[in-house]
Amino acid sequence: MADRRRRMLNSFQAGYLKSEIESGSVVRSKQALQQLCKMFRTGVALQQEDRISMEIAILGVLSSSASDEKIRRWALSALTYVGRKEVSRNAVLRAISDYPDEPQVLAAAIATLFKFDGSAAQKVISHHGACTAEMIALSALQTTDPKQLDLSHLKVNIETAEPVPLKLALLLVGLDRSPEHIFDPRHSNAEIVRILGTHHEPIVSQYSVWAAAENPHLGASNIGIDLKELDGQEPNVRSYVYRLFAEESALSSQRHEIIVQGSKDSDNEARLGLAIGLRDSFYDGLEGVTVDWFHEEDDHDIGAHVLDHIIAQAEKVPTYEKIALEHYEFAAGDLKKRFRMEASAAGTKIYGDFKRKSIEQEAGLFGLIGGSVTNNNSFINNGTMQGAVSQSGQAVNHGQMQAALTHGQIQEAWKLLDGVVTEIDSVPLSNEIKGEVRQAVGHAKGQTDKETLGTVVGVLEKAESGLKAVSGMADHAIKVGTLILGLSAFL
Repeated sequence: MADRRRRMLNSFQAGYLKSEIESGSVVRSKQALQQLCKMFRTGVALQQEDRISMEIAILGVLSSSASDEKIRRWALSALTYVGRKEVSRNAVLRAISDYPDEPQVLAAAIATLFKFDGSAAQKVISHHGACTAEMIALSALQTTDPKQLDLSHLKVNIETAEPVPLKLALLLVGLDRSPEHIFDPRHSNAEIVRILGTHHEPIVSQYSVWAAAENPHLGASNIGIDLKELDGQEPNVRSYVYRLFAEESALSSQRHEIIVQGSKDSDNEARLGLAIGLRDSFYDGLEGVTVDWFHEEDDHDIGAHVLDHIIAQAEKVPTYEKIALEHYEFAAGDLKKRFRMEASAAGTKIYGDFKRKSIEQEAGLFGLIGGSVTNNNSFINNGTMQGAVSQSGQAVNHGQMQAALTHGQIQEAWKLLDGVVTEIDSVPLSNEIKGEVRQAVGHAKGQTDKETLGTVVGVLEKAESGLKAVSGMADHAIKVGTLILGLSAFL
């Protein structure tokens, strides 16, 4: 298996994905779970607090009566990465008992149970009639060292096998956890992936494309689908082909032609696959396709995914940056849209542009900017007078302004810091976050300057993003945002 460097997911992005999982929408929940699993497969990890809250959200959607088979399958797959045995194991066992007729769910549950129990899981599930030896082995390989399993009789005959074992075997290939020659001792797995691209069952063909896309050693050249006849494939197959070419790193005229074709596909499912795949991709000339597509797209969900791409790649081309900033401004009254846009921008330059625009708009709302205010207080930096500030909409600094504040500013900052503690105590946040806020405030009151106040703002922004991720917490998020706005005036 390829060695993939782990990186921590930004808490803001984690909060957004959690809110989507808990949204109550089957489509949005499934997409968020799929995105989360893909991130985990590429080496992304969650911070401890984010991991715990994500696990709770996943268990909630897994047990919800509104969830369907795909939600259950992806929820169980996500628990493989974030689930704790003492918390999630019973839910996995219930899935094995409750959904024997849903093989994808059953396979995901088996894989997760093996992650929790190791080879001991064999005894727990072997008495379930739906859990054949073949299914147990194919599922367990997703999370278990092959040396711990008996694979002596495991062979998947592509000519006689049913779609379920073919899909599970292709899943292993995509995860790069498949034993070589699992299909045929005479042919490599890569060769079989190409052959299964022409399978008579569209779902098997789709999985072959997925395997080529996910496996770090495979790519677009390994799919067995005739791209000249792509229009004749089912929408789900076209969707994954478009997604594969969107995510390819190599630039070619064929890749560009497939992306153009996908952007004009008449089927929503097919276009959605392309839009999702493009999020983290860019090459010169791509904007000639995506900008027109974004403005002409009628489907709201697809348009939102194209906008995710535009925001994430805004540093690459001025047109993207202009569109992103315009739509962020237009979304001033749409908290959910702004939350998504900020999540797409997290870790990039435009995230700071978004937050500045948000602060400016909120300041205007509360009457904190504009007007003709003149402030004649002097700034004292390291004991030296550095000149006065004249402010009538624009600050003019006749010296070098460092981190220190005037006595009057410090007094005003202390009042705001006292308000921060009072407000945070009344907000339903975890004790850990409240503790971080109190610690930052205590430090800032002991040494009040731009640096320590900036630390308080940073912790409050974390609290604000957490509140935005929870349904019904919008009013609390606005209150915290107002505190951020007030303290930001000193930075």
